Amino acid sequence: MPRLRPVLEVVKTQIQENTKVAVIEVITEKEDLARDAEDKKKSFVIFGMKEKKNPNKLTREREERELVKTVIKRVNASTQE
Repeated sequence: MPRLRPVLEVVKTQIQENTKVAVIEVITEKEDLARDAEDKKKSFVIFGMKEKKNPNKLTREREERELVKTVIKRVNASTQE
């Protein structure tokens, strides 16, 4: 078993490097994926709200915009009171 440990570590590092390369290739091929990742960095989380899983990008973005508008309206209304 002691001889296998270095071999397993080498294999593990190779797998990690291969996955890094594969992820970078996918991101460069798919511009939308990189754009979505950037949008996620700019986004914020509202605690207590459930996230809806919608695979359709256009519908999902429209629903998210509407949700943000309603949240902003509610926050503005509560601050005016």
